[in-house]
Amino acid sequence: MEYQSDGSAQERLVIDLPCSEMLQTMHLTLGHSFLCLCEMTTSAAATSVDRISNLSDDLLLLILGFLPKAINVVETSILSIQWRHLWTITPTLRFVARVGGAAANEIVAAVNSVLAQRDAIADKADVKDLEISFIFQPDYPRFFFGHSYQAVNITQANIAAWLIFAERRVTKLISLELPILMEYNSDGSVQEHLFIDFPCSERLQTMNLTLGHSILRIPDVSTDAFRSLTNILLSRFSLCDGDDLRLGHLLSSSCCLQLRRLQLKYIVGLTNLRLDAAIQLEELSLYSLCYIKWIHIDAPSLRVLVAQNISLHLADEAARIYAPSLLALTCDHPYIRGGQMVLEDAHIMKLCMFTHGLPGQDKNHAVAWFLQQYAGADHLNVERKMQFDKDIPELPNITDLRITVAMSTKDTHTVAASIAKLIAKCTKIAYLSIDMDKKAGDCFDLDCKCHQPKDWNNNMMSLEHLRIVEIHDFLSFNDQIELVCLLLSDAPALERMTVTLHESYDEVYLNDPCCSGRWTPFAREHRGSKFGVATKYEWTPLKRRCG
Repeated sequence: MEYQSDGSAQERLVIDLPCSEMLQTMHLTLGHSFLCLCEMTTSAAATSVDRISNLSDDLLLLILGFLPKAINVVETSILSIQWRHLWTITPTLRFVARVGGAAANEIVAAVNSVLAQRDAIADKADVKDLEISFIFQPDYPRFFFGHSYQAVNITQANIAAWLIFAERRVTKLISLELPILMEYNSDGSVQEHLFIDFPCSERLQTMNLTLGHSILRIPDVSTDAFRSLTNILLSRFSLCDGDDLRLGHLLSSSCCLQLRRLQLKYIVGLTNLRLDAAIQLEELSLYSLCYIKWIHIDAPSLRVLVAQNISLHLADEAARIYAPSLLALTCDHPYIRGGQMVLEDAHIMKLCMFTHGLPGQDKNHAVAWFLQQYAGADHLNVERKMQFDKDIPELPNITDLRITVAMSTKDTHTVAASIAKLIAKCTKIAYLSIDMDKKAGDCFDLDCKCHQPKDWNNNMMSLEHLRIVEIHDFLSFNDQIELVCLLLSDAPALERMTVTLHESYDEVYLNDPCCSGRWTPFAREHRGSKFGVATKYEWTPLKRRCG
C-alpha cells in the first residue's frame, strides 16, 4: 500500500499486467494490489490462441488421466462444450478422502454416483485405473495403524459394489484403501467385522487391497482365473479357517501366470502359506504375518525376498524356501530385537551375532544357516554381539570382511579371540575392517562367555590374500594388541594396516619390533591438555635393501 506522511494507508497499488511475446513462464505474487489488465496487441492476442481445444478427445482424455482426483476431472466439464462430457469417459478415476467423518461420506456418495453412471451405459469405454482411498494421515505413512473412524456410508454393500465394478469394467489397476471398519449397533457397540469377497478378473494387472481389518473371503478359483495380474498387494485383513490354503493356491502359478511382484502384510489367520510361484515372480514381501506356522515357497526366478516381523523364521524347519536366483534377502534375526540379516546383490552379507546372552537361548544357528545358504557372497559385514559358535561355517569366498563390535553390557569384555576365530573362517580376505566398542576391554569374570581360550593367539591363520587392515577405536588392552600382532604375523602380503585410537586415549605408542614393519603416526589432534597428539598410526612393511 501507499502511505501518507502521517503513516496512514492511502490506497492500494495498481499494477499493470506485463505483456511480452518472449516470456514462457510468469509468476506474480502482488501483495493484495490491484492488477490492471490492459488491452493486448494483435500479436500478443495471437499468442493466446486456445490450442488445447483443438486437441483430439483421445489426447484430452490422456491429460485428464494425470489429474490427482476424480473431482478435478469433473470440474473440467465447465471449461467448454467439448469438455462437458469428457469426464464420463476418462480412463482413470481417483477418489481420495483427506479427512474423515462427513467429508468421507461425501466421497462415498461421489464414488457410487460416478461408477453407476459409467456402468449404466454399456458402450462407454472401460476404466483403466480405479483408485479409492480413505486413508487420511498426511503426516504419516499412508496407513496409520491406530487410526479409525466411523464413516456410516462405507458399508459392506458399497465396498462390494465397488469391487464388482472393478471386476466388470476396470482393465488395469484397482486400488482400494480402507480405514479400520466395523459395523456398529444403534448404541455404538461393535456388531461385527465387514466381510469382503476377493475380486476376480482376468483383465486386471495390478491389485492393491488394504482392507481395514475386514474379513476377506477367498473363493475357489479355476485355472488362469487371474491370468493378467502382475502386481498384488494384500494388507490389513483377516482370513477364515481354510482360506489361507485357498489364498496360496490363488497366488500360485496355476491362477496367476504373470505374477511378478507380491506383498502380503498384516494378515490375521494366515497360518500356512504354500506358494508355487509363477516363473515370472521376482519380488516377494512378507511383513507382519504374526500367525504363520508353516511356509513352503517354490520360486525359481525370485530375485528379492523380504520377511520381516513374521512369527516363523526362515531358518526354522517349518520354512522351506527354494529360490536359486535370489539376489537380495532381508529377514529378522530370531533373537536380536530389531536385528536383521541382509543379502545385497548376491555378494554382500550384513548380519548380527550375539555378545553376552542367556546360555542355551542366545544362539547363532540362524546366522550359521544364513551364511551356509549364501556362501557365494564375497563381502561380509558383521555386527559382533557374541562369541562365535562352532556352527559358523567356513567362508572361502569372502574377500571383504567388516566387523563392528557392539556391546550393551555395563562391564567390559575381551573380544580379540572371537574376532580372530571369525577371521580364520575367511581364508581369502583381501580387506579387513574392525570397529571396536568402548566396552571391549579386560574381563575379570572367569565364567564369562568371552573368556579367551588358552594360547588363542598362537593359532595360525591362513591370510595369504590379506592386503589392507583398518582398525577403528582401538583400545590398548592386551587382547587387542595381541590381535594386531597375530594379523601382522599371519598376513605375509600385508601392504598397510591403519589403527585409529579411541577418543578416550591421550596417546598410545605402537611399536612391535617383531612385525617386520614400521609404525608411523600420521594424524594428530588436540586431546585433553595435549596438542598434536597422535590419533592414528599406519604400519607398512620394511623395504629390503638391494645389494
